[in-house]
Amino acid sequence: MKFRKTVLACAAMALGSMTGAAQATFINGSATLAGGVALPSGLTNWPNSLVSLLTSFDLTGATLATNMGSSDLGTIGFGTVGTISDFDTANDGSFVIDIGGFTFTSSSFGAASITTPFGCTTSAQGTTCGDAQTFSISGTVVGNGYDATFFTADFALTGSCVGANGTGVCGQPGNAGWTVSLSATGQAVPPPANNVPEPGSLALLGLGLVGLGALRRKKAR
Repeated sequence: MKFRKTVLACAAMALGSMTGAAQATFINGSATLAGGVALPSGLTNWPNSLVSLLTSFDLTGATLATNMGSSDLGTIGFGTVGTISDFDTANDGSFVIDIGGFTFTSSSFGAASITTPFGCTTSAQGTTCGDAQTFSISGTVVGNGYDATFFTADFALTGSCVGANGTGVCGQPGNAGWTVSLSATGQAVPPPANNVPEPGSLALLGLGLVGLGALRRKKAR
């Protein structure tokens, strides 16, 4: 009798762990947010970079959402007010957004890509200078009763200024802005490599099935 109870308990544990994983409610959906970047005051005659070489970010803008969030992120509507932290790409957990009942926190940053090196162009309207960079973010999003979910994001910055004619530098303080496209993947954190049950669960389930078979053979005798 004791052996039978042990076998049944093992089978129940295996099935329960697999069922629990299947019933987890993760977040799906996407949203796009935007705001400004506070550049150093008195920014003039700076020929190297506005935003393309930044690794830490002083972000501004309380009204963040620029589109209607999709699927589970549908509460993040156009013009939704939220908060975003200043962050540094050397600190994995420093990127935090609170918006629409969800909190996004970074766990890693991808390598930056300078999509537009700093440069100036001159036309009949005058000289303009600017640059841009992008990088990826991944991490965890929680909120609104969902399980912690893996998310990915593309973060983009652009900077511009009125150039001093013919000098290739900013002739007056510049402006900069950012956008981030967030996608909640509907996966556990970290995301599973595949949908195959964990080896431990399979082993436990196998043990339970073997034991149940032994019980049946014992009864048949």
